[in-house]
This record gives sequence, structure tokens and C-alpha cells, in this order.
Amino acid sequence: MSETPPRLPSGPAPSPGAGPEPATTLRRALSLPLLVFYGLGTTIGAGIFVLVGKIAGEAGMFAPLSFALASLLMAPSAFAYAEFATRNPFSAGEAVYVHSGFGGRALPMLTGFLVVAAGIVSSATIMRGAAGYFRDLVAVPASFAIVVMTATLGAVALWGIGQSVRVAALVTLLEIGALLVVFVVGAPSLGDLASLVPAATGRFVLDPAAATTGILVGAFLAFYAFIGFEDLANIAEEAIAPHRDLPRAIVATLVITTLLYVSVSLVAVAAVDPEALAKSEAPMSLVFGSGAGFAQKSFSTVILIAVVNGALIQIIMAARVLYGMGRQGWYPEKVTSIMTSVGRHTRTPTAATLIATFLVAALALSFDLSRLATAAAATTLLVFALIDIALFRVKGRGGSPPPGAFPIPRWVPALGAVFSLGFLGLGLFEWLSPG
Repeated sequence: MSETPPRLPSGPAPSPGAGPEPATTLRRALSLPLLVFYGLGTTIGAGIFVLVGKIAGEAGMFAPLSFALASLLMAPSAFAYAEFATRNPFSAGEAVYVHSGFGGRALPMLTGFLVVAAGIVSSATIMRGAAGYFRDLVAVPASFAIVVMTATLGAVALWGIGQSVRVAALVTLLEIGALLVVFVVGAPSLGDLASLVPAATGRFVLDPAAATTGILVGAFLAFYAFIGFEDLANIAEEAIAPHRDLPRAIVATLVITTLLYVSVSLVAVAAVDPEALAKSEAPMSLVFGSGAGFAQKSFSTVILIAVVNGALIQIIMAARVLYGMGRQGWYPEKVTSIMTSVGRHTRTPTAATLIATFLVAALALSFDLSRLATAAAATTLLVFALIDIALFRVKGRGGSPPPGAFPIPRWVPALGAVFSLGFLGLGLFEWLSPG
């Protein structure tokens, strides 16, 4: 049995320029299972439940390949996060990582705000999409649904990290169960794949460039479905054994979501015509209905709960980044005292959570769903590239990694930066292209 690394103190060690130590610090309450559930909870959600239809619309029968490709291109960055999370296990993870690679304050602060923006925009995207499911159950205005759901999530996030993540873990089990139900219900359709393959491969024969572009654009959209594992870096100060558990949780999250997404998307394109999936606002309910033929509304309720769970974890993440940058002393003094305020009983970052919750509601009430999703994916890819380059620079300085670190070869973050920037360029080109 390997020796358990000693627990770290509740916050980062004092460093030059660091902010003042708050009277109350975050609580270390997250074991490896809770970390994995946290990662899965923030990853599984709107991406697979809502965007699988859009991905099928781009890639057709090759939608599962788009999911697999997105996971493969994301893997080097995931390993970069795993090493950095053990080198610098602090809140505001990405901002701290970039600081270790580049120094200064401007770029780390920009990175931190990009991470906050990505989380808040992603959460707003989820709330915007969830409002439609909410209104299917209760006839209320969309704005009312968004405000009620966001306020509820903010209250849960303030409740306490242990309680919040346990709630998220329970809902994550529901999410995974829903995907497994879709797979089981649609599995009989897999027998028809043999008859569908000739038409799918014919697309490559007739127009290989268009077919390849469809898969790549589908992979860019599928990338949004994998956003989430990186949020684990921002709850490092609440992990019981971050050096041991954070790398395991990051890798486990990516592997489990890849297996689920590829399997479910395979069933989806086998059970329902990709064009029909692309037109549906509730593609998973459509797949379920095609196989079960009943209880579609009940299943939509399950999906609503599952989708909203992702927004909860994004709010938790954004609040921790805002708090963590204050702990590093990167705000003016008055702002620092606000952002680092922690509830005496809940031990959660109070002001940071309220700010994140308000911004989520404001964006969800103001902007279009697809544009929000694209903005979240593009922002996250930019952050990934910064993290990869930062680790490449850190490893280039030589020396041994600190005790308990999760070392990876230097070429891995270099490959991650190439993938991230290339993917970002592809997404922006497609987004800006006319028509």
C-alpha cells in the first residue's frame, strides 16, 4: 500500500505579493470519489444532452468519431492539468499555473478572468437550455425559470462545499443513469448499423473534404461536452489529498466521459436519423422515445435535473477562482477583502459565489444559446493553450519536480498547445464563416 501524502495546510503557503490570510479558510472535505463525481458532474450535462444533435448534424453517422477525436485532442492538456494540480494545488489553479510559467500579474489575472468567464458563460448556456425543459413542466416565462433555477443553485453553492458536491454527486449518478438508459433503450438499433455503414462511407467517397470537415467541426462542438475536468484544479484547497487524488480524478473523468459519450452517440445515430437529431431541441428525449415509446416527459424531467447540475458546479468553480485570485493578492486591497470573505459556518466564499450567481443569471437572460456555447468552448481552448505553454516553460527550466508531483514528458504540453490552438483556429474559422 502506498503511503498517503501528508495533508497540505488549508491555503497556499505565504508568498511574495500574496494577499492577507483570511480568518476563515476553505474546508478540506473532498475525497477521491467526490472529486471524480465533481469532475463528472461538471462535464456531463448540456454538451451530451443538448449538443449531440448538432454534432450529428455536422458529422452524420460519424458523430461518435467526433466525440472520440475531441477526447484525444484534449488528453495532452488534461495531463498538463494533472501535473500542475500537484505542483500548485491551490484555488485559482489556472491563474497560479500561468504565473509559475510566465511570472508577473497581468497574464495570470487575465487567465483567471478567462476561466471565470468560461465557467459563467458555460453555466449561462446551461441555464438558457434548461429553461425550455422547465417550461415543458411548468407554464412560466423563460426569464422566471432562469431566475428561480439560478437562485436555487446559488443557494446550494453557498451551503457548503461538502454538501454542494454531495448534491452534485447524487445528480451525477442520475446523469450517468440517464445516459445508460438511453444506451439500453437504443441498443437494439445497433443491429442496423451494418446497413447504415455503406451510406456513411459513401459520403467520404463522394466528397472526402466535406466529410472530414464535418467530423472536425463536430469534434469542435463535442469539445464543449468535455469541458469540466479542468474545474478540479480550482477546488484543490478543498481536496483531502490533492497530490494523490487530483491526477487520478482528472484522468478518470476524461476516460469515463469518453466511454459514455462514444457509446451513447453511437446509439443515437443508429436509432434516429442524424438530420432529425440535428433539428431536435431535446435529442436525448427523441432517442429515448424512439426506443421506449413512452414516458418521454418523465425522461425530460430527469434531463432537466441532469443539465442543471453542470451549472451548479460551474458556479462553484467560478467562485473559487475569484476567491483564489484574492488569496494570491492580485486585486486591490478593498476588492481582496471582499473576494476572500468566507462564511464562518459554511466555509464557502460568500461574495465570490453571489457575484458568480448574479452574472450567470444576467447572461442567461441576455444572450443566445449557441453563441454562448461557442464562446465558452473558444475561451476554454485559449486557457488550455496558456496552461500547456506555461508548463512547457516550467519544465524547460530544468530541475526536479517537487515531491508528490505528477510528472509528464515535456512534449506532452507542447502537443496540447498545438492541439488547443489548432482547434481554436478551426472553431473560430467556422464561426466567422458566412452561412
